[in-house]
Amino acid sequence: MSRKFFYINGSQRKSDDPNSHNLKKFDSNEIGLVLSANTQVLMKHWIKFQQEWVNNIFRQFKDYEKYLIIMYLVYKSWEDGNLFKLYSMNQYYAEENISSSSISLLELSENLKIPKETIRRKLVELEKKSLIKREGQKFFLTKSVLDLQKPDNSIKNISIFFEKLSILLSAQDWFGPSMNRGDIELYFKKYYTLF
Repeated sequence: MSRKFFYINGSQRKSDDPNSHNLKKFDSNEIGLVLSANTQVLMKHWIKFQQEWVNNIFRQFKDYEKYLIIMYLVYKSWEDGNLFKLYSMNQYYAEENISSSSISLLELSENLKIPKETIRRKLVELEKKSLIKREGQKFFLTKSVLDLQKPDNSIKNISIFFEKLSILLSAQDWFGPSMNRGDIELYFKKYYTLF
């Protein structure tokens, strides 16, 4: 007899049918009712997460557009073959530099909705500060920019949000026990590139 077990917060949960190989699907309408009944509780933590994220961008880069460029370069590096590589947060940020495929100014401009000349100027500024390196249209994110971009506070704040969400959902019979923020944060860091 095959049993499927799911591990959440150190406890064992199993599907109702021991022969089942599918997760029980949550009803999106039921989830919607719980969320809409608790909007104020959740918004307080979601807004804190967003504020901290935006403040961190300004604190580190003093420039929102530079940060968008860096995040797009990170995204492109994953698209180029790292998409299914599983790294913890420590493994990912231990890299000396991360490269992306060839990216044109036009592609950056169109995808980020930033004028091409602004993109050119921001790239020059990032390069002068040794945050990126360019070889033609190929970009390399340096260790120093990866250290600046590392989302420690963002992961803490999103973990608090998910903890509050799980507490609300755990009041429902179909959800199971709530999860604490420490476990959620460790999970995000362990499977960093998955998220």
